[in-house]
Amino acid sequence: MRSRTVLAFLLISSGSLLYGCAAQQPYNPYRIEKADFRQRVHTIALMPTKMPTDIENREAVQQKFAAMLAGKLQLLGFTALAPDKAGEVFDRVRKESGNLFDPTTGERNKEKQDEADRKALAEVAERYHADAVLYSAVYPVKAAFRNGVASWLGTSQRIETGGSLALRMLGGVTVSGTVGATAIGVVIGDTTGKDLYSKAAGLESLASYGAGGFKEKPLSELFLDEQRNTAAIDHALLELAPEPEATAAK
Repeated sequence: MRSRTVLAFLLISSGSLLYGCAAQQPYNPYRIEKADFRQRVHTIALMPTKMPTDIENREAVQQKFAAMLAGKLQLLGFTALAPDKAGEVFDRVRKESGNLFDPTTGERNKEKQDEADRKALAEVAERYHADAVLYSAVYPVKAAFRNGVASWLGTSQRIETGGSLALRMLGGVTVSGTVGATAIGVVIGDTTGKDLYSKAAGLESLASYGAGGFKEKPLSELFLDEQRNTAAIDHALLELAPEPEATAAK
């Protein structure tokens, strides 16, 4: 189950979507029909958002994104359960399952991990009446930029400083390449471990570009732009909105 969730993030983060190019076909985040999803899923338990370990104020940022995800789900008509509920169940069940790593190789024992997760999912469903679990992660990606604007996973951001922009325009120079950026990925799975929905959205760049080259953004300055944070959550959960007919029927 865990491997399917990780794989979903890797699939979302690769290919033309990552670099903001037009895909051959529109991306469909659903793994089942949307109508079936709306019929089956009413209560969603959130898991704590996974974050890079070097992020400053990591716990506060996790709580921020959890609150934003829960708030958006509620606006879309779902009941959202705070991540401390499902998170506590998963942590306890995994601990009770003993060492989930192979003592010889140090690698994760997939069979034991999957069995522990199945038990945890069953408890979340029974105890909290959850129909699905939302997993999320903030992670680094590479974004393509051209003439000072980076574009990736549904967002864009100017990364070029004013002085560099003026010099480039005077010289008629075109600059392109890739820059480090961040994204948030969301996977919603049912309580049997089957993925139902998965999508990623761009957050913000990790560097600016000027006459002296790239300048990394201090980690303490990440995720402070609430407008960008909100836009990313909206984009990641966009397709969960009910169809216009269903909204009108209510």
